[in-house]
Amino acid sequence: MYPISALFTRHSFSKPISRVHPKFFSTISSPIEYSLSHPIYTIWASNTGLGKTLISAGLAISFLSPHSPHFLSSTTPSKFIYLKPVQTGFPIESDSRFVYRKFSQLFLRNPPQFSVLASNHVLQTSIPASEAVLGSGFGMASENSDNSGAGSLRFGLDNEKVGKLGRGFMEFGLESEKVGKFKNGFHNLGWFEERKLHAEGGDGVVKELICKTTYGWKQALSPHLAAEKEAAVVGDSELLGMLKNCLGIGLESGVEQVQGEEVGVLTVIETAGGVASPGPSGTLQCDLYRPFRLPAVLVGDGRLGGISGTISAYESLKLRGYDVVAVVLQDHGLANEMPLFSYLQNRVPVLVFPPVPQDMSDNLVQWFEDSRSVFNFLKEIMLSTFLERVQRLLDMPKKARDILWWPFTQHKLVPEENVTVIDSRCGENFAVHKVQNYGLISQQFDACASWWTQGPDATLQIELARDMGYAAARFGHVMFPENVYEPALECAELLLDGVGKGWASRTFFSDNGSTAIEIALKMAFRKFVFDHGIVWDHLKSNTAQSCIEFKVLALRGSYHGDTLGAMEAQAPSSYTGFFQHPWYGYTGRGFFLDPPSVFMCNGIWKLCLPQRMRAEELNVEDMSFIRRDEVFKTSRDGSSLAASYTSYITEELLQQAGLRSSTHIGALIIEPGQSPVLSSLHRALIGRIVDEPTYLNLTQSQQMQKSLCEE
Repeated sequence: MYPISALFTRHSFSKPISRVHPKFFSTISSPIEYSLSHPIYTIWASNTGLGKTLISAGLAISFLSPHSPHFLSSTTPSKFIYLKPVQTGFPIESDSRFVYRKFSQLFLRNPPQFSVLASNHVLQTSIPASEAVLGSGFGMASENSDNSGAGSLRFGLDNEKVGKLGRGFMEFGLESEKVGKFKNGFHNLGWFEERKLHAEGGDGVVKELICKTTYGWKQALSPHLAAEKEAAVVGDSELLGMLKNCLGIGLESGVEQVQGEEVGVLTVIETAGGVASPGPSGTLQCDLYRPFRLPAVLVGDGRLGGISGTISAYESLKLRGYDVVAVVLQDHGLANEMPLFSYLQNRVPVLVFPPVPQDMSDNLVQWFEDSRSVFNFLKEIMLSTFLERVQRLLDMPKKARDILWWPFTQHKLVPEENVTVIDSRCGENFAVHKVQNYGLISQQFDACASWWTQGPDATLQIELARDMGYAAARFGHVMFPENVYEPALECAELLLDGVGKGWASRTFFSDNGSTAIEIALKMAFRKFVFDHGIVWDHLKSNTAQSCIEFKVLALRGSYHGDTLGAMEAQAPSSYTGFFQHPWYGYTGRGFFLDPPSVFMCNGIWKLCLPQRMRAEELNVEDMSFIRRDEVFKTSRDGSSLAASYTSYITEELLQQAGLRSSTHIGALIIEPGQSPVLSSLHRALIGRIVDEPTYLNLTQSQQMQKSLCEE
């Protein structure tokens, strides 16, 4: 990029020019969200040095020109916003300033009939980068510093600025209130430059080009190295919070973001280096920006070896859930676009730009002119894709109510505005579409996932995506009976050595919890029949004894799933009513014990016992705990409370002593880890009423919520 340092010169002002600019220095962590009032895209590249900034500058030029079916007319204000969250090599390299300068040069070459207020703002830099900028205080560029030539004579600032700064058409300075503030190795630089470009006889409409760099480091290294060497490391949450604030620029009043099929604001965010280049904290940038999941434009590599790098970068983005709307690359004479066309199978357009001149003295003006049609095509792809996305999000609630049958839902009680539209998920948070103003994508914590099992964090989510992709690529789909393959065997070994250690010897795989319960019940009952010598052939001759009934022993309030057999294995509840389960036997096929529960009162954990237990014989102090962990100590297995609970179980089972001989408790359903309950049940069962049933030690998070020690 062109050097910025040449513009810092001495001048005679006694104090810096002070202007009011938005404040973007909050470090308070807040939910990620962004508006859908206008398109926001991220510019990625398969490697460094492939021309991301050229693409950004070309998009700015194309968007602010009036010749576009998706662009507001030249008589309507519009705005292009360029954001560079991470900039190394500053101030010698400044991508935001390159976009700012190049747009100005091209504007002056072919001035349209409207004005543009262009600005460039650098927010925070490392101390070495600030020293490079402020070594001589601050300065103002000369009138011709942007190579504007004779054309500059036709242009100027408005009268107020001309009176302050003379005949130059650029305002340049520092925000004095920020100078001298340091935090975590950063200097709140607040440097900005601004100019108003207009033609004589213009129509008075003012469009805007806003360029911002949020963090800058002096050394031209990978961001994580520059941050470490300059002792200026910014955390991921702080960087994303700053980016979120900057994205709010497009929401200012005065510009219509969308009018029907026309778009008045476009924001692009340019990353640093390649797709998987580390950010300042060391987090890969494809993971760093994942909470936003903004649609992507990928700058590929047209050089030798570039096909592989481009495909790898594309796959890295897709693996993380990004939507890539276009792949662009320079023409290096190798026709790299043809294999990319074939690989992408027309799912993503591939655009080819002319080769960029290698002569450093070339101002690239002619290259931008030659590339105008490609930039216009890319812009149209971005704008039309945005409009399609917004329309789809708006249509989803009504279409969902029309064609989806949701579980556990009375559909007439769910109005269209109460349908939650989930755009994506990152870690424990959904990205939810909220219809307000033009629409909003906002983070929402997934509290309902605890119904089944809480979702993975963002790091594990990526690991799961990789492992699932690997398994699908390696095996596709294979039948399981009498077959074995490595992932299934390894998973079984891990389960037996983990949650099943000490009680399980085999692992059975099923596709969900409900069917797993049904399969386990079938296996348990068959094993019970075999273990107890029940011979079906002999029972056929005695009709009175041939009706054998199996029951389960389980906890009242437990929940095992939604299929018929699983619902029969639970006590009567609202989930087993007639409308939920018309075949339910009203009492369930089992004996159900009331479990104790744990609750907190005034900072003390307390144990609540079943009503039928003899609480008068127990010490009240044994039922209060300072810490929750004390409730689950295995040392309490020998307490008087454990003995009392064992007696309670025995008495409950004795009430079933009058059962017919054809009724058997064939299975016990309880989640692993409840050793106090299991030991009490074991002591109560063995040698008393029935022979030992087959244990169903099943990992069911549904049961864990309403288990013996309910949290």
